[in-house]
Amino acid sequence: MAGTPTDISLGLEQLHGMLHTILHSTDNNERRSVESTVVRALNASSNLMLLVRLVQDVQSVSAGVRQLAAVLLRKKIFSLWRAIPVGSRAELKHVLLAQLGIEPVRVVRFALAHVISRLARAEFLEPVEGWPELQVAIRTAMEDPRGDMRELAMVLAYSIAEVVGECGDLNTLVTEAVLQGMTDAEVSVQRAALKAMGALLLFVDAQEEDRVVVEKKKHERGKLLQHLIPRCLELLAVYGPLEEGTNICVDVLDLLEQLVEDLSVKKHEGILRTLGLEMISVLCNTVNRPRVRQNSSEVLVTLVNLKPKFVTTTLLEPMVSACVQVMGEDGTISLPEEVTRLEDSEMDIKNDNNDEDAEMLHVSPPCMYAGRLLSTLATKVSAKAFTNALLPFVLRVSENMQGGPLERKAAILSLACLAEGNPGYLRRKVQYVLKLTHDFLCDSNPIPREAAAFSLTYFCTHLQPEVLTHHRELFHMLVPLLRDENDGVCRRVAGAIDTLCENVLEDVEPYVSLVLPAVLEAIGRSSLETQRALCGVISSLASTRCPSFQVHAAQCLELLKTPLTMTSPETVLLRAKATEAVGIIANAIGKEKFMPFFSFFFDRVADNFHTRQAELREESFGFLSNICEVLRVDFIPYLNDSIGSALQTINEDRNHYENKHLLAEGCMRNVNVKNSNAKNDDEDNEESEEESDAEEIYARVRTADVEEKSSAVYFIGVCAEVLLADFGMSWIDVCWSALSDLDAHFHSGIRCSALMALARLTKAAQGSEPVVMSTAQDTLTSHARRLLDSLVNETLLPCIHGEKDKEVVASACDAFALLFDYFGPQTMIAGVDVF
Repeated sequence: MAGTPTDISLGLEQLHGMLHTILHSTDNNERRSVESTVVRALNASSNLMLLVRLVQDVQSVSAGVRQLAAVLLRKKIFSLWRAIPVGSRAELKHVLLAQLGIEPVRVVRFALAHVISRLARAEFLEPVEGWPELQVAIRTAMEDPRGDMRELAMVLAYSIAEVVGECGDLNTLVTEAVLQGMTDAEVSVQRAALKAMGALLLFVDAQEEDRVVVEKKKHERGKLLQHLIPRCLELLAVYGPLEEGTNICVDVLDLLEQLVEDLSVKKHEGILRTLGLEMISVLCNTVNRPRVRQNSSEVLVTLVNLKPKFVTTTLLEPMVSACVQVMGEDGTISLPEEVTRLEDSEMDIKNDNNDEDAEMLHVSPPCMYAGRLLSTLATKVSAKAFTNALLPFVLRVSENMQGGPLERKAAILSLACLAEGNPGYLRRKVQYVLKLTHDFLCDSNPIPREAAAFSLTYFCTHLQPEVLTHHRELFHMLVPLLRDENDGVCRRVAGAIDTLCENVLEDVEPYVSLVLPAVLEAIGRSSLETQRALCGVISSLASTRCPSFQVHAAQCLELLKTPLTMTSPETVLLRAKATEAVGIIANAIGKEKFMPFFSFFFDRVADNFHTRQAELREESFGFLSNICEVLRVDFIPYLNDSIGSALQTINEDRNHYENKHLLAEGCMRNVNVKNSNAKNDDEDNEESEEESDAEEIYARVRTADVEEKSSAVYFIGVCAEVLLADFGMSWIDVCWSALSDLDAHFHSGIRCSALMALARLTKAAQGSEPVVMSTAQDTLTSHARRLLDSLVNETLLPCIHGEKDKEVVASACDAFALLFDYFGPQTMIAGVDVF
């Protein structure tokens, strides 16, 4: 008979050995078994002192085991506190504080600090005799000549603020210690103090019902802000220009961003105005390090997003002026939409570790972060106010054509932001926009030419329909620039032509003979990135299915063979774009004309599924979707392998997990010992609180992985809808099970694709059997009826009525419409009242 947790008795050596096994065993089953035994044993308070003795044994116990012992002590101490006799509690507090003061290993000190914060919380909730020794310990550590001990004081303050929340009698002491730590001579102490201040700010707020307490907290908060903000600004002034000071400046700016989020305009208008103006000053100061300037812009973006009316009335003009100035500092050209795509792609290819040092090295160019701020202003603040603030900067350049090429670049990019923020205004002035674009496209310097071509993509997107009525003028304006000697100009022009083709799809045919030969000629002499953009133009032209394109289709396919034979990592995105183009061309020209090329391209795409490149696999599923539509029943020989690859992708999890909590350092970075499920009823809340501390898992989900999954889901839906009964009942059931699980997926795009794919699988379940549109009798096959009722009643209707994500609701409605178009009244055989 199995014993209860309290029956487990451990010796010191036995526990030592078990913790060593947890840290070092390579046998997962052995490690899990030992973890379970340890956690159950620690439900008995008598075993806690064994952990304390292990922590104290500096000579014969490794630092990793002692750290793990401290972490386990932290996890259990609070829930078992009441079971420990009062005298033993006092002894335990004394022993732990003493060990904290002499502990030689940094990570163990941090773990002990968190144990002590748990005890501080217990004392705060059940004050008996207080814990004056803790206050003495904080003061002593803060005044210690050793920097690592002063850092420990900050970590202890952070831990107490995070775990205890309202620190009671410790409030004043902890706050004073942290403010002192911010001015310490050691950077490590300053950074720890900034993190501690971030935790303190969460609780120094007036949210109590008691008026006396509210007034006291208001006073405390006001006093804290009086000292805090000047110290933050002093740190930025001192460290902003220094490379070695970048990390501390980033911490300061994170803290200021937290303040921007927390402070209300009604109570703290003056402070917010000061912060806004100071951040603008940091942004504009070219002496400051690039990362510091970028993060100051992010603070301003937060301010604009959360308090747009405040920005409109007090900070708009200086902020717009700063953006235009900074956008004109370098030759790069980009605005937020482009930035996101590039950063995601680069991260996916390089698979960089997402650590702090790598993040510090990744700094966007000035145009990128200033453009993001200007674009945020364009979409958040009053359109009229933004136009009035921005237009003088554009007109000063456009009317006189004065200034250098960088200023002209900033002017046309600013106009692109205005098109996004106040399209109604520029739609009435589309002739002015086109003339300015034409002038800049003819500029003698390539930077304004490239900026004008890039901005034209914004104008075509946001100034519809007026700008599109000039498509003849635009095509003839852009195509000659595909021969531009500057590769960047050619790339941006290709992007503009691509956007134009997508938006005037029905009017493209007269220009195919003008555009396509220029595109094919440009590919041979362009960079990889520009070739990608040109492949996008080919895809857009092919999607028109017009006769003019059919003439050039074979030449396009021959040309696209080259990128699909490339293997080097830097060609991944080009290969992905070329794969997409081939699939679209195949769908446009049909089976007979594509078959001579089928074997070559299908083999290349099959090879793509042996790589780990998400973009390449994403477009390969898109290619297969097109090929299935082209081949129809002739696709069946390739169905098993293709669906198998899609299901593998859907079931795969390639997220990168890392424990980033301040106290999760050393050997504990990848250790995650859970509490036992065997709890007493009165422990549930206490244990659940403990679970969250120092075990927060942050997932970095690469965008390309999500898009690959979504593409795989879409492919399954296409196969089901095209093949119907030929898709096969067994595949329908397997895919149904996999796609149903995605209804709870965190990413809305995947959920949307899954809902549509499930609807198509339902059609396939009916197969080739005709649907009799009866309102009274069930005329469906039993398989189709079961899936239809399940999808409608258990997924689509609850989603339509209760889902908060608008995109998911829209997809649920589309899926329902697809079902209703196919099944008619059979969709609601139970009666319209249910719907």
